Amino acid sequence: MAAKEMIALLSTDIKFDSKPYIEVTDGAERLFNEEFKKYGFWAFSNEQFSEGLARLRETLPEGFKVRRIGMGGFVWTEKAQYVVDLSKEGKRAVAAKMDDPDFARGAFLYEMDNHEYFINHYQGDYDVCSCFAVKPLEYGDDKGYREYLTEAGYGDDVIRCYQQAMRQHFRGAEQNGWI
Repeated sequence: MAAKEMIALLSTDIKFDSKPYIEVTDGAERLFNEEFKKYGFWAFSNEQFSEGLARLRETLPEGFKVRRIGMGGFVWTEKAQYVVDLSKEGKRAVAAKMDDPDFARGAFLYEMDNHEYFINHYQGDYDVCSCFAVKPLEYGDDKGYREYLTEAGYGDDVIRCYQQAMRQHFRGAEQNGWI
């Protein structure tokens, strides 16, 4: 379907408010960052790794060990599972609210705008849908938003909200002269 046809299908009485989504994600991110700063550090060079260890030595017990979590993340081994679990809390909090169509539409639109969905033809759906999956999604060249959202455990109502957000995203693109 062409972008202009998608825009024409959008009802103007649908609510698109991203603030509730931003509040949930900001709160979860703030807590994660506070805890991560206590028990871990990010390092992408030997120098950053040494600096991170030195900072942790100031507060952690002598002989502590760190463990890698994700790309560039290092955390005190004794708190590793806690930090990993905490990193997923934001996605769990978002997933718990996706039953609310207003929340879901605002959340999807926010991430579509954030991930430049309009120009990200090859993996835009994957990038956006990954923001709402508690467990990592499996990327596929031939997969679209329906498959990703289903894989993430969402049903038809949430998929419909995604479609509405996508139409609104394209409407914004047209209004901004991108199409």
